[in-house]
Amino acid sequence: MNGTTRRARIGLLRSAAAICLFALPGACSYRLEDKPGSVELLRAREQAEAGDRRAALDAVEAGIAKARDPAIVARLHYDRARLLDRQGGGDPQEILRELEIARRGGYAPATMFLAELHESGRLGTPDAAAAAALYEEARAFDPRAAIALARLAQQGQVRPSVPLARLVSNGVGALEAQAASGQVSAVRELARLNSDGILLPPDPLKAERLLTRGVELGDVGALTDLALLWLARPEPAQKRRARRMLESAADRGARRAMVELAKFHRDGSFGAPDLVASAGWFRRATAAGEAGLEMDLAQVLLASPGRTDGQLAEAVGLIDGAVAGGDPHAALIRGRLHASGTGGPVDGPEAIRMFERARAARLPDAPVELGRLYAQGTGVPADPARAVGYWQEALSLGATGVYKDLGEAYATGTGVAPDPVRAREYLTVAAEGGSISAALLLAQLHERGVDGPPDNPAAAKWYEVAAREGSVGASTSLAALYERGVDGTPDIPRAVRWYEMAAERGSVGAMGRLIAIYGDARSGVADRSRAVHWLTAAADAGSGSAMFDLAKAYGTGDGVPRDPARAEALLGRLHATDPDSAASIARAYADGLIGVRDQTAAVAWYRRAAKRGDARSMRALAEAYDEGRGVGADARAAGAWYARAADAGDVVAMRRLGDRIVAAGEEGAGNRAVTLWRRAAAGGDVPAMRSLAHALAVGISDEIDPRQALRWYEAAARAGDGEAQYQVGMMYLQGLGVERDPERAKTWLLAARRNQIGMADAGLQALATLAR
Repeated sequence: MNGTTRRARIGLLRSAAAICLFALPGACSYRLEDKPGSVELLRAREQAEAGDRRAALDAVEAGIAKARDPAIVARLHYDRARLLDRQGGGDPQEILRELEIARRGGYAPATMFLAELHESGRLGTPDAAAAAALYEEARAFDPRAAIALARLAQQGQVRPSVPLARLVSNGVGALEAQAASGQVSAVRELARLNSDGILLPPDPLKAERLLTRGVELGDVGALTDLALLWLARPEPAQKRRARRMLESAADRGARRAMVELAKFHRDGSFGAPDLVASAGWFRRATAAGEAGLEMDLAQVLLASPGRTDGQLAEAVGLIDGAVAGGDPHAALIRGRLHASGTGGPVDGPEAIRMFERARAARLPDAPVELGRLYAQGTGVPADPARAVGYWQEALSLGATGVYKDLGEAYATGTGVAPDPVRAREYLTVAAEGGSISAALLLAQLHERGVDGPPDNPAAAKWYEVAAREGSVGASTSLAALYERGVDGTPDIPRAVRWYEMAAERGSVGAMGRLIAIYGDARSGVADRSRAVHWLTAAADAGSGSAMFDLAKAYGTGDGVPRDPARAEALLGRLHATDPDSAASIARAYADGLIGVRDQTAAVAWYRRAAKRGDARSMRALAEAYDEGRGVGADARAAGAWYARAADAGDVVAMRRLGDRIVAAGEEGAGNRAVTLWRRAAAGGDVPAMRSLAHALAVGISDEIDPRQALRWYEAAARAGDGEAQYQVGMMYLQGLGVERDPERAKTWLLAARRNQIGMADAGLQALATLAR
């Protein structure tokens, strides 16, 4: 052996006491022996402590190839098992083989570790019986085994060979002896027993004293435990002190402290969640050698507000690495990213592939996600029946988040036959579990009475549950229910309370109801100032109708000091928000809705609206030019605007343009007028029906058709036009275009008389004369 190699070996051996990562108390008493594999054993433990698991595994495997001494071989195989377990995703059978080799070599800690693996299920499924048998074996050399066995016994999972009380007494006694001799691991175990109160009466002060002693002995694990003990206390000062202690432990290399800091920052245990700090601590813990944090870091990065492309790429890379390593939870998250299009386009087939990998591992959320994918048709053809099948599978696996989906499917008959009873059962479970959307849907089912008569009290109950959890829709629906009356009697004060809650959360619809209720003198809670308050709030929230009504209020001084300038500013805001509001603004100026009539301003606004194709505004401009309102009278311009309005579909403009054409007496005017009146009549304009009927009856165009004339007179008469009623009566009286029918004639002439048509009396007299 050359001098350099010997010096390196001596340096490693001198640091052995600080490098015993995996050994139990008393199991790390190395002798400075020059045996094959010993240097590799120590180097592996040093590299593991530094966080380089790959290098540590390489060193262990090199040591196994060299070692001949059974004790060193056993320790190397034990370390390899620990490294494979810490690496995450290690083959359970390979870990088991390594530990059996270590056990056969007489390395006692392997028995304790194997028991812990069986208990936790890290070798497959939890096996309490196998763990108990191994703990029984390990009791001879490790008092922690007695404590672990006692915990299993207290949970009723096993029946040990000795009474529970003796197990606890023996284990605690041995731990106290070790603690008295300065073994920090025993000090920490005793502290845990006194703090969790499972096997011993809880004694937080004793636990604190024990951990303080561990800290004095220089153990960073005890420092971490003490910090966690203080962090559970409500006093802010203790929490701040606990945070400083965790940071101190982390700075001294305590990986668990780093992990706890990452989680506390993520969960907001120190105040508001700080995902940047959380990600930083997860990275530090990973760099220090803590395994299995990749998914924690990835999820923190995905949840970070203002997430950057770099953070997203890092998260996706971590998730993809975990997927490649066989992590089904990572496959589930990757599937969600594919389904949502996060980090790339929506990819339904790839999302299904990931979800199926998670489903193969029997993760309950996997069929939930598959069901939603097929229900929504995200990247795949929608298949509601298949979605329901997946959700039922998820339910059989214990998924709780699927009750709402199944309840909605049975309520709506989507993918399954409608079943209101099952829908209510599923939705009730989901709502009781905290699903706001389920509570809202359940309330709607009760209110509609899908499986029986409406049940307003039950509807109110579930609306209130959802409303108190922040559902604006539930608040509004509950308010409307009280406004109508849960028991048939309106309860306006309660309605107002829930409308106010919804309005404060931004519901413009709720604001509208409050405006109406506070503005109604019959409501019992009339309050013009509150109406204006919510009118202002709705306008600020972008409601065009609220801006318009608030402008009218300021223009007329209704409930607020009169302020024409503010009224005009509000109309300007309205137009900026909704350019199609120009016509309404024009009518406000034309009709004096904002406290003053300004026909010139009205014309200007009508022009804006006309440019956007508003036919009614075109007609208003025609009328303005016809009557000289806000603009100089100009018959030619009026005719042009009537023509434009008629072309844009305004039936009144069609009729008036026809009237103007007949009045002008131009050649062919009758035919052109009849064409316009027919279009207007077909569009529902009653005066146009009458004009068309008259034209067809007397022949002002090339078309004379008494039967069609009667048809259009009758259409106008049924719409309540008195003159048309008179004409229909006379046509039935005289047999014009129809056989004489005195009874019908009398009916229509009486209707005309009720509409103050003076000539109807003459028609009735003529009818009476004919009857004689």
